[in-house]
Amino acid sequence: MASWSWGATLLVFLCFSACGGELITKLPGQPKNVGFKQYSGYTVTDAGHGRALFYYFVEADSADPLSRPLTVWFNGGPGCSSFGVGAFMENGPFQVGENGKLLRNEFSWNLESNMLPLQYQQDNLDMNIIPLVLDILKEGIPILLFSGDQDSLIPLTQTRTIANILAEDAKLLTLNKYGPWYDGKQVGGWSQSFGEERDGKNVTSLTYATVRGAAHEVPFSSPSQALTLFLSFLKGSALPRPHA
Repeated sequence: MASWSWGATLLVFLCFSACGGELITKLPGQPKNVGFKQYSGYTVTDAGHGRALFYYFVEADSADPLSRPLTVWFNGGPGCSSFGVGAFMENGPFQVGENGKLLRNEFSWNLESNMLPLQYQQDNLDMNIIPLVLDILKEGIPILLFSGDQDSLIPLTQTRTIANILAEDAKLLTLNKYGPWYDGKQVGGWSQSFGEERDGKNVTSLTYATVRGAAHEVPFSSPSQALTLFLSFLKGSALPRPHA
């Protein structure tokens, strides 16, 4: 059984919404001509025990951000920050340059979605994630699990095992064979989709993918491939595959 210490990223496509909070007028070292809004603050999860999650909300870089989906991002833990690592190294709108100033991330996921990294407490994280993910699947919310094939911390076989367990427990059909997907004209990795048939059509509920050449932090080491994964996930479409 897996715990939330594994590094494959769970993406949850939640709703079309915006998040209230404290408006960030400008981050230190932020480049000019930023058209999207940013917010930060705390959302209380357990008032009795004084527990809260820190969030950093970034609007989609779009003329109409409310028309774009909201993606909630958790980095695996313990010791891996959704804010410092996820938002400012992997898929956020900015990355830290050598001189400490922020640089625009050309592969930022807020080009297509509102982004909400949540920073949880990094203790007591040894929990079984499978029942939680299974409940999400049963609510009809699609899930993408992916791993870099050069990840030295979490083997891709572990993530694939989790995907197979989820598919079996949720009684999902295998929609395609495990095979290569493409990022442009290059092999981006390997993938397999699971789902169900609705009104005579296959509907994907769960996708497992590897990312060729990627390390533990996929959006950081392989940003183009990661963005292709994310776009396919948002659109509810299969990852690009070679024509038969």
